[in-house]
Amino acid sequence: MKEAYVEQMCSLAKVSRASYYRDWAQAAPAEADVDRRNEIQKICLSHRRYGYRRAGVELRRRGRVVNHKKVRRLMLEDNLPDGPDQVWVSDITYITPLYSLLDLSIS
Repeated sequence: MKEAYVEQMCSLAKVSRASYYRDWAQAAPAEADVDRRNEIQKICLSHRRYGYRRAGVELRRRGRVVNHKKVRRLMLEDNLPDGPDQVWVSDITYITPLYSLLDLSIS
């Protein structure tokens, strides 16, 4: 039943079945990363100064098998900091009171 449905959809979209299954197979690993992403986000929220190395160590402590390169890639894709002491935004404003010059820096 499912094979007939896929065959009909592919013929309507004018796509070969091989292309459909190839694309489907490439999308499958992204779904497997959802649990890893959730774990990494929880770790980064509870330990704000952790980079990808410490997050990877913490994942391994929790019993997850994951490579440090995978942790780094997932953190970069989720816009999580790659390490401690990163400045995301900085602004310098000069304020001129009556008799002196002040500067205000916000990081």
